[in-house]
Amino acid sequence: MPDIYTDLADATDPAKGAGLVGLGAGVAYPSGTVGGAINDSGISHQVILPSIAGVGSLSVPDDAIELVLQSRADGEGGFRAKEIANSGALLAGQFLTNINARRWENAEDTITPAMFADIAEMFAFTKAQIQMPAKFYEFNSPITTRVGAVIRAEDGAKFVPTFSQASQDRGLGLLTLSSGTECNLVDIYLAAGINQVTIGLNIKSGVRVGRARLVSADYNNNLPVGGDDADRRWAAVTLEGTSPFVQSIETDFFRVGAKMYDCTNPIIGSLISKRCLVGFNPNLVYGGALHYADIDGVAYEDQTRTLNENGLITGANGMLLSGVQDFHVGYFRGRGALEHEIRIGYGLDIRNNRIHFGQLVLLAPHGCGFKADDADHHTTTDIHIDSVYVEDAGRDLPFPEYQGWGNKDAIAIRNVERFSIGKAVVRSRNYTYSGGYALWIEKSSRGSVGWCEVHNAFNDGVRITPNGENMLDVTVQGVTSNNGRYGVSFSPVDNTSTANRVTIKVDSYNNTAGNYDVADRPNGTDGLVGPLYMEGFSRQTSGVAKTIGPVMRASTNFFDEMRDRDMRQPLVGSKTYNQPSIPAKSMGDPTTITVTGAVAGAPNRVEVSGTGYASGITWSGTVSADDTVTVYAVNPTTSALDPASGTITAFVTPL
Repeated sequence: MPDIYTDLADATDPAKGAGLVGLGAGVAYPSGTVGGAINDSGISHQVILPSIAGVGSLSVPDDAIELVLQSRADGEGGFRAKEIANSGALLAGQFLTNINARRWENAEDTITPAMFADIAEMFAFTKAQIQMPAKFYEFNSPITTRVGAVIRAEDGAKFVPTFSQASQDRGLGLLTLSSGTECNLVDIYLAAGINQVTIGLNIKSGVRVGRARLVSADYNNNLPVGGDDADRRWAAVTLEGTSPFVQSIETDFFRVGAKMYDCTNPIIGSLISKRCLVGFNPNLVYGGALHYADIDGVAYEDQTRTLNENGLITGANGMLLSGVQDFHVGYFRGRGALEHEIRIGYGLDIRNNRIHFGQLVLLAPHGCGFKADDADHHTTTDIHIDSVYVEDAGRDLPFPEYQGWGNKDAIAIRNVERFSIGKAVVRSRNYTYSGGYALWIEKSSRGSVGWCEVHNAFNDGVRITPNGENMLDVTVQGVTSNNGRYGVSFSPVDNTSTANRVTIKVDSYNNTAGNYDVADRPNGTDGLVGPLYMEGFSRQTSGVAKTIGPVMRASTNFFDEMRDRDMRQPLVGSKTYNQPSIPAKSMGDPTTITVTGAVAGAPNRVEVSGTGYASGITWSGTVSADDTVTVYAVNPTTSALDPASGTITAFVTPL
């Protein structure tokens, strides 16, 4: 760009100063002076204005073909504009003078913030590539780039807003990248006190961003006007429209980290969210992908939402999906969400379907690790997970009664039509329990869990229940142990729903109440309209191996292939007893032995041995009353036997 100030000093040279004209408020050159001579004729004009918006009021002489616009009070910067034909729509980088009679266009190849007093004008106006050196760029009103802007920022170039949005303006993004914009780096820093920003960075259709980073010094409450969730666009970073692309997003200390809203085929390469109540919220999304995410949900509580009686903040999920279709998540790691790490549905009557997850690692959420539940709207279909690892779900927070409650389960599949989990592993590590239930499948059909290893749940390891909805074609395989109630439970809960082609092949051991529980309906029917097939090894050191309702046990649709591999020490009782003589091929008089802990009517295996007696006697027994075993001696020989005195011992193993 020419040095206009040197030119002005040499006004006698027709190639320099004689061709410059100074225009602008407060600039008037008397006739006959250097400035006056310049005003008389020339081809290039310097315009000194506080804002580009004031250019329209200028009356530029007819012989001027180039302007130099200068909006900085220090006289630095500025940019050239050349006259072009005045036809068609006004495009980026163009402006009008002389009451819309003459059209001018930015003539610079590269624009920098140093050329402007207000960087907001730079982003909205120029069609040239914008170069942003490393420094802090303060601004005091929302910025919107022009369509198709090209921005290249150096590392260390930061946008620093100096204002908090007024309530009526909180729907505006601090920085909006209009359709087609390309930007390698957007780094926004919110200083202390700038903490009521609804949208930090708004990314529109076709925008391509290399790296977006937003950090707030204070906890930033993204809630819209009124403090509720009515406007679901709010977040530190929002993507909307068609095919926006961001290579990486980093957010720190916001209510909501990143959001996709009313968006088709959006792609995020990686997302890192720290100290955000909601790390990522795809809402009304069709197609697209999130390839990598690391969400740290340890966030400060704000004034509008506090922990409820169960130790949760409703809606504070690591990732919340609502109205999402044909979406892929590659790798997701979440920690410490104040509700669930991953939540699908959120009780909304909008469809979520064909969602695929690769590898999920979900650590110590206050609620569930993974929860799909649309509150009985039946709009969630085709949810598929390659592998999921959950640790310490619920954080030992208060666990209500196990029935009908699913807000602190490690994995909860509810109201889902067609689902699959390749491998599920649930553990406790830093807490006593791995979750309320380790794996809970309710009101869902046409699904499978290829392999599960679930342990240390507060209630059941694996719980499957129709509970009001007919269940069809569900298969679960794996192993479970050391749960506070049953290892595996199948419970109809209600009197109307049915089950058909449900297959459970799970080894179960060392569970407090028992390894397997298969319950009748409350009204005493089985509710099976097709096969319920249960298979697995039962290994138990306490409690009972399995409990099966009498109606279920008698049902022709129930197939019990559960086998016992007993690991427990039996209950033992003994006494010295003089058995009277027993005739040939007869049973002698019975006697009783006290075996503390034996339960009458429960499935038991009873073994009896006798020492010190005559050979040939066969001993057997049964639990005839609580803590009591009745022992029988049988003489199978052809001669009478007098066993005389000895010791008989009864062993009772609950099944």
